[in-house]
Amino acid sequence: MPTPSPPLPSPPAPAAASRPALRSPLRFAWLCGLLLAGAPPAAPDPPPFCDEIYLFIATSEYQPTAGAFSLMDVQPPWSHADNYGILSGDAIPYGYRGFVYLLDRAQGRIQVLDPRQDFALLRQFSVGAASNPHDICFLSEERAFVTRYDSTELWEIDPSTGAHTGTIDLAIFADADGLPEMNALAVHGNRLFVTLQRLDRDYGWVPVPPSLLAVVDLDTNTLLDMDPDTPGVQGLPLAGTNPNSGIVVDPRTGHFLIGQAGSYYALDGGVERFDPAAGQSLGLVIDEGALGGNIDHWSTADGLTGYAIVLGASWQTAIVEFDLVASTVTGPLIASPVWAFSHFLIDPPRNQMFVCDRTYANPGVRVCDLVGRVELTTTPIRVGLYPYWLLEMRGPAAGLPDGGASGAPPALRALPQPAAGEVSLRFRTGLPGAATLEILDVAGRRVAAPGARALGAGAHEWLWDGRAADGRPAPAGAYWARLRTVEGTAATRICRLP
Repeated sequence: MPTPSPPLPSPPAPAAASRPALRSPLRFAWLCGLLLAGAPPAAPDPPPFCDEIYLFIATSEYQPTAGAFSLMDVQPPWSHADNYGILSGDAIPYGYRGFVYLLDRAQGRIQVLDPRQDFALLRQFSVGAASNPHDICFLSEERAFVTRYDSTELWEIDPSTGAHTGTIDLAIFADADGLPEMNALAVHGNRLFVTLQRLDRDYGWVPVPPSLLAVVDLDTNTLLDMDPDTPGVQGLPLAGTNPNSGIVVDPRTGHFLIGQAGSYYALDGGVERFDPAAGQSLGLVIDEGALGGNIDHWSTADGLTGYAIVLGASWQTAIVEFDLVASTVTGPLIASPVWAFSHFLIDPPRNQMFVCDRTYANPGVRVCDLVGRVELTTTPIRVGLYPYWLLEMRGPAAGLPDGGASGAPPALRALPQPAAGEVSLRFRTGLPGAATLEILDVAGRRVAAPGARALGAGAHEWLWDGRAADGRPAPAGAYWARLRTVEGTAATRICRLP
């Protein structure tokens, strides 16, 4: 999951304006009782939508010294329960096996919440004072790795107990300030990849080329030398610098897609494609010059269409849509004349995007329709304090046993290949729910929409007759079939013959 690097230079202080009030006084009173009174009365029950798919929303004061979390339904009209619990103002939520893991960067700790027990705190443990944890990668319930941004040591932990079980020293990759600025994590095969920003803190956080991927052998927990012909232990160089917004795995190719801000004072970053099997960069897919600003956060659900929060020279922010295949910008989805957007979450089954808007006088969550490319909310939905991070959670009624982990995205196959006529698109789902299938051209434009329906768990087949939406045969060439289900998004290539 994408994680933030050190904050961009602070935006100008907002002019005096009304600030958001706490929106759930009874719940907040109960929370205050929890802090002040010993044993409080029983907590209110979670809202009914927490049985299904819902959002966990991390919020904070405008200056993130204190925070809370709110809950929101993903279905319109987006019911929400505000200020449902207290958290640090700088904690990033992760979901794994039905639990919420809060990486508290300021306190150097991880807290584990159980939604099945009204988000009770199950345990908390340190990952090192002043270590600034930035990302966590789960391999199992008993094994995970944590990047520690203000340290040279990557930690292995047991999430079930909080025990520190191993250390991998990355000091060899540090720049002149003594730190490599380890940020995001991703796994490919038996290897763990770690992005290293290599920012010189003594000179305005300027990136020191090259930014790298460090590679760890998960079987032996050792750092791998990726260039034996060069003295010392070598990482894998990136084409860009300052990988600040995480690693997204392309569902079509398995490649890593890495967002990079470059220097915060120039448009020299972008989204880079990296082949982890070959161990080499394939270059930038899109650059910040085309996007129109510094990348702060980006993501894609299908490997075809990407979205990025970009920051302009005058602190204006926009979420820009772009084509990962054609390397072209589609245009802004939403924009603000001031610093506003901190994070977004793509909801493929409903073709929605949820956006954290931290506008000082009118903060909240905004919702966009990704098909029509329009905003569905007329004003941000107030969720208590200022929202800064979104996490999708699945309750027990969402087809998950005891609120556990979600199913893997389905694998999609097209038969025959190549095809002159009808194409059979086959896949298997582990969970029941809504599904949509689209046929796209290589530029990402919709050619046909063979279906949208509710499916049970099991094997499925959809047929595309080779015709476009207007009923005429689609021209020969390459196409993409994109499937969206409650488990995620899958895509496969179709070669159509004359």
